[in-house]
Amino acid sequence: MKFENYGPFRIPRRGPIIDRPALSGFWKAVGEQSVGLPTAQGCYIFAIKAGKGYTPWYVGKAAGRDGFQQEALSDGKQNQYNWAWSSQAYGKGTMVLFFVARRTASGKDFSRQAGTADIDWLERHLISLALEANNDLLNVHYTRIHKELFVPGVINDPAKKFSEATTELQRTLNVQPIKRRLPKRAPAAPLPMEAIEPASDGAPITVPANKAQSEIAEAPLDAVQADEVRHAALMPQISPARLERAEHERKPRLFLFGRRRS
Repeated sequence: MKFENYGPFRIPRRGPIIDRPALSGFWKAVGEQSVGLPTAQGCYIFAIKAGKGYTPWYVGKAAGRDGFQQEALSDGKQNQYNWAWSSQAYGKGTMVLFFVARRTASGKDFSRQAGTADIDWLERHLISLALEANNDLLNVHYTRIHKELFVPGVINDPAKKFSEATTELQRTLNVQPIKRRLPKRAPAAPLPMEAIEPASDGAPITVPANKAQSEIAEAPLDAVQADEVRHAALMPQISPARLERAEHERKPRLFLFGRRRS
């Protein structure tokens, strides 16, 4: 059982809806990237790219004779994709499709073997992963159990403290619990210029610790620190971008059909 990933393929859009007359060109482009991909079997993921990242909105499977071309952009699926776009009021962005196609054991061609057990399992697993990225996933089937199933310290449990049994089970399954961090925030107020102005004789600058700390609110370890503010003022050649930190951090995932690997 071997699968290969393809995409993302940009879906033509006319305003807030999919441009249906242009879909023939879409499938032509898919086929040009990999011959036979439009009619291959497997799973597909519809996502919307806005900014630097992709948000998954639907996961489906294609096990029919015409494969992805039959399922991924059917009339019903297009209505769902259009709704996802309109519901979030995307001003700018791109609708895309990813294909996870089943291939032969040698990997030289697309597989059309009888039976869909592998595709069915893959669809459910991809749904569980997509739900971790977007809790508003449009899928109806197989989503309720992912949202409601609860196993302490293993599935859908954001707690910080666990029983001894739960801790030992986490170690056994190599599961990492969700770690929540305090919101990042910058110092309450910048240091006054007289506190960081270089001395005329070029001597090293010393800022009274009590003065610097009194004007900076206590911040988490991952926030901008006072010494970073002083260095930025003393060394303007350093790009401010080096002092910026990401405001969001991807949370460790707890998967129903898998586990997080280091």
